[in-house]
Amino acid sequence: MARPSRAPGWSTAGLLTDRNVSDLAVNDILTAAGVSRGSFYSYFDSKHAVLGELVRRAVAQGHAAAAPWLANPADKLRSMVNRPPCSSTSGRPDPRLS
Repeated sequence: MARPSRAPGWSTAGLLTDRNVSDLAVNDILTAAGVSRGSFYSYFDSKHAVLGELVRRAVAQGHAAAAPWLANPADKLRSMVNRPPCSSTSGRPDPRLS
């Protein structure tokens, strides 16, 4: 299948702020995106496929956001293990964690 168009995906995301996917019809997506039924079905098999694409994009954005922290996981883990437990407000070791 061809690379999915952005219009149905973004339109579906907008529609999902007000209702559940079970309450959403493909026709709602077509109207919001301004695409024809044929164009929609050339990219997606169903409204659930659009939802799957939205989830895939969200996970990809999460991975990209986490990439700097995961660049060298061994170093990050080592720095967390060697640091004393601290309370989040004072920066001093938390005696409850000793």
